[in-house]
Amino acid sequence: MNSINQAKEIIRKHSGQGSSVSLGLLDSFRPYQGFSDRDAQEFFEAIIYYSVESTFPQNDQLEIIYCLWNTCHTIRRLALSANGPLQRNAIIDNADIAHIEKWVDSIEHSCLIWISGDQDYKVALPFADYITNGHPIADKKSAFKCLFDFLKKAISQENSHSVESNSKGFFEKSFDAQYSFIIALEKLGNESKEWVEFLKKLSSNSESKEIRDEARRILNQISKESR
Repeated sequence: MNSINQAKEIIRKHSGQGSSVSLGLLDSFRPYQGFSDRDAQEFFEAIIYYSVESTFPQNDQLEIIYCLWNTCHTIRRLALSANGPLQRNAIIDNADIAHIEKWVDSIEHSCLIWISGDQDYKVALPFADYITNGHPIADKKSAFKCLFDFLKKAISQENSHSVESNSKGFFEKSFDAQYSFIIALEKLGNESKEWVEFLKKLSSNSESKEIRDEARRILNQISKESR
């Protein structure tokens, strides 16, 4: 994701509201062509990017919120409702239903966090939890970049807040949240220099023994795999 406008267009595309000629997430349900993890992931990453970076006027945000809720509502109506056309006509199987529901639940959770005005970092937690729980990710490299960039920004914002207010921000104190991101990032598999340096800092500086130990464990694993 390179810009807020790109994120916005991706959200529009997957909600069937975009100007792009390429098909999006909702298009794959009309008619049903099988669920696309890649489309769902792209949609989710765009939501995360937009929710953090958006400085648009309220009307613009309302349009995006409509796109998000309309997408989730339509998928629930078509595929997840027992009375919906896909289940009623036996077009979709139970495995697909369960899989789609995990995606929709996670996306809706992220959207609710965003519109509630809660801590920004929490917007990406449902995505991190989805990955941590072992659900499939179509593009691990993209998912890693999304979460790692988000994590670095959250920590940077919290550090700035701490300096200004002479107190720790919520994310800095919320070790459970940090742990969720770290485990998700590990599952995505990455050995970049920046990730290794980030883990080294955590292994030395984190106030949480659990996070220090986890960072050291991941570093040891990366070291073994690189030999």
